Formats: sequence, C-alpha cells, structure tokens
Amino acid sequence: MDSRGYFIPAGIGFKKENTFFRNKYGEVEIEVCSANRQLVEECIRKIILARENCLLRTSIKKIVQIIDKASSNLSDEKYSLRKEAEDVLPVTTGLSPQMLSLGMDALTTTFRKENMLNMLYSELGDPKYLDGFRKSKAGESKALGKELIVNVFGSGGVPGLQVMGIVNALLMKSAVFSKPDSGEPVLPSIYARAIADVDPRLADAIALFPWKGGDPEFADLEACVFSERKENEAVVVFGSDETIRNVKKKVSPECAFIAYPPRTGLIMVAKEKLTKNNAKNLAERMAWDICMYDQKACFSPQYVYLEEGGKVSPEEFAGILSKEMDRMGEKFPVGELTDIAKTRINERRRTYELQEIIGSAKIFNPKGGLVIFERNRALETPITYRTIHVMSVNILSEVLGLIKPFEKHVQTVGIEAGEEEFREFSDILSLRGDVSRITTPGNMYRFPPSAHHDGRKNFDGFIKWVDRIA
Repeated sequence: MDSRGYFIPAGIGFKKENTFFRNKYGEVEIEVCSANRQLVEECIRKIILARENCLLRTSIKKIVQIIDKASSNLSDEKYSLRKEAEDVLPVTTGLSPQMLSLGMDALTTTFRKENMLNMLYSELGDPKYLDGFRKSKAGESKALGKELIVNVFGSGGVPGLQVMGIVNALLMKSAVFSKPDSGEPVLPSIYARAIADVDPRLADAIALFPWKGGDPEFADLEACVFSERKENEAVVVFGSDETIRNVKKKVSPECAFIAYPPRTGLIMVAKEKLTKNNAKNLAERMAWDICMYDQKACFSPQYVYLEEGGKVSPEEFAGILSKEMDRMGEKFPVGELTDIAKTRINERRRTYELQEIIGSAKIFNPKGGLVIFERNRALETPITYRTIHVMSVNILSEVLGLIKPFEKHVQTVGIEAGEEEFREFSDILSLRGDVSRITTPGNMYRFPPSAHHDGRKNFDGFIKWVDRIA
C-alpha cells in the first residue's frame, strides 16, 4: 500500500517525489514533496493566515471536538486512514503490526475530549482563557498561543510524539509547521489528514514535510525555517543532543527555543516486594514497561535494581522477568532491528557470555529480547529493543549513588516498595538530575496528557498572558 509523508495546506502547488521503505514487514512507496525555501515560505504564510482566519475565531471547545472526532475516527479499524496506518507503519516504524496496533489505540485514546480538557484545565486553569478575556485573580486575563510553532523530530523516536506536537499547537491556537522524522513521516501525515476529514479549514493551519537536516542542499530552506523566526514564534526540537545543538545554532535569538533530549527510565524494587506471591505479577508489569514501543520511549526502563534479602533472589527474579517478556514477545513481537542495533545486541551478549562463564553474570533470552543479570553492577549504554540489565544491590539506597553518573538522562523511575519507602525515594529522586516522573512498575508507559513533559508544563514557553485591570 502506498501512502503520503507530507501534509500541505490546500491551494499550494509543489513537486512530488517517491521514496521507498522496505523491511521484514514488506515494502511501501511513500509519496513526499520536494522541499525548498519557496515551499516553506508559502506554507508558513498560508498556515499563519489560517490561524488568523480560523483557529483564532474558533472556540477552544470546538477545536477539542474536532481533534476528538479525528482521534475517534482513527480508533475505528474500518476507517480508511486507520487501515492505511496499520498497513504502512510497520514498514516505516519497524514496530511489529501487533505493537503498532496497540500503540495506535493508546494514541487515539490519549487525544480524546476528556484527556485534552483535563490537560487544558491543568495548564491554564480554564481553557476559555484561550477564547478571550475572562475573570481572573488579576482582574481579567486571556491566554495567547504563539503565532507559529515549528516542530523538529529527530530519528528513532516514538511516532506518537509527532502527533502530540501537532495537537498541542492546535490547542494553543498556533499554526504548526513540522519537520517529521525522515525515517517515519507517515503517522503525522495520517493524523493531519484525519483532522482535515473532520474540518479542512482547521487543518489548513498545519504543514509538515521532511528533508535531510543539516544537508547543505537545504541550507536556504533551514535559514527560512529557523533563522528567520520571530519573537512571537517558537522552535521545538525532539532529538539527540547533536540534533538539538545543530538546530539551536540556526534559530533566531528572538525566537523561543525548547528542546527535549533523549531520556530513559529505571526500576527500583525493595526486598519486601520480592516475594513468591508478588514476583510474577511484578515481572508481568515490568514486561509491559520494557516492551512497549520496543523500549525506545523516554519512559522505557533500561535498568532494574533489586534489593538483596527478599524471598525471591534477584537472579531468580531475572529468570521470572525473562519468562514474562517471552510471553509478551509472543503477543507483541519485537519489531525490525536496525543493523546497528543487531551489532550492539550481539556485542553485549558476547560480553556477558564471557562473564557468565566466570559466574559474574547470567543471560536470559526471551523472544526478541535480552535479560542480563549482573553482580558487578556495571552501567552500560542503553541499547533499547528489549535489552534490560537486572542488577542486585545490598540496600536500595545504593541505587542513588550508582545512577549518579547518568542521572541527568533519567526521566521516569518505577519504584516497587512500601508506601513510606516509595514516598521517601520519590522525595530524594525529585531533587536529582532530570527525574520528572515517578510511578510504579507497570505504569511507566501510562501517563495522562496533563502530566508534565520532562518537568515542564506542556504549554510552557508557548503562552503569553494578557491581563486587563480595571
């Protein structure tokens, strides 16, 4: 099945090209547009005009209803764009069809009316501040989103982030221009088309198409996208540290710049929770966190720390976790591994096979994954693709010292402990590095849209408040 990797507002002409994706799930031909400065300028002019003529004149209630309807349509397996997503996205994302279908259900649930309203109330106090002046503690106040938000997505991330960038901009009544992940430009295009099916005028405030970032061929285009942005605009980058640095250098200093670098997760388990009755359930919950999106998400745990002294030993628990991941692998198989990932996983496996011989580690091989139990507590660079390090500690507080070298990369921590200990470690971790989400295993991949993103409100840096004081 063929598909599109762009979304251009109606009435703009452009040259079409084709690019091919191929993996174990098949081959697809994706239609893309030939990116150039002229196209960027036309798109930005058109989407800003659509903001003025449509977004700013549409109530936030109506905007929420439109996005809700688009999400509802995409949750229907009979809807043509949902069918397209399930046919094409396994090839472009590398996720298995089963995991992709699960992810689509999660995505379309996230951007439903109740969830969006909860986020708006959490962020603004009252969504109607976006419609005009309303009574406030300052007298009367209104909230104005940026005129334009430019989203840049690096490679290899979770596809749903690209949809979040579109939705959040529209909720702020901002025109949105997105550079999708060049390796996966289809899902944001599908979502934009789903919005257009509900309300074409609202969709005219969206433009997205990929190009090869940093390529000298697109220097003039990137000057337009980044260097010429103004004070009432914003550039948001989701990507590697290198991608963030490269884009930031190009962005006008007048323009707001917000970056979301790579993040990861870890799990801590107290000894009193390592019991015969709790171990299987705990391992099953962990398996969901590890396997969801093949461990590529910012919430995905890469390390599990188990306190010694429980009824189930850390090594025994590693075997139980492997069995639960094996069951997950049957229901939701791991996706297509990149050549780099295959090499890294094989290197990691060979390293620990040698350590297994001398008794300092043990390897388990669930379907499509790798569980490494180790006693030397060595910290390794995360590989993802369901590769998890399980480590024992004498007391759980040791973890705070072990993670110090990389705590600035930790976003989400799952803690399985008694209530008092859970609260104690939550308080300590909240002061450390970039930890911004603390929960229990099995809930690391579940979080509402109203949750803060990397410790920020979702609309931070995008909203200007205006007060009218009598």
